[in-house]
Amino acid sequence: SQVEELEAFMMEQLKVFPNDFVVVSGDMNSLPDDPAIVKMKESFGDAWLEAGGGGDGATFPAEKPHSRIDYVFTPLDHSAAGGGLIAIDAQVINSTSSDHRPLFVTVAPVTLI
Repeated sequence: SQVEELEAFMMEQLKVFPNDFVVVSGDMNSLPDDPAIVKMKESFGDAWLEAGGGGDGATFPAEKPHSRIDYVFTPLDHSAAGGGLIAIDAQVINSTSSDHRPLFVTVAPVTLI
């Protein structure tokens, strides 16, 4: 599946660039309980949940959101060796400029927290 390919890509990036930050975000077209998202969260943190975004995080459709299908994923291991990032804030922006509302996540290096 697309999410499995993405997960494999992220794992490879963490190996190739062990001292860099890896964050992946986008429209996954999957609800939080979809097996692909559940699998993704075995290896990567869901920034919405990590930051305590509040609410359900629904971004679609923009006019009246009821589905959470947009995500930001960060390394699950927050140590410097594991990616060193943590989500500290997450918001769904009230905008209808697209068919999805924007998901805005602030991440920070663990060393600054």
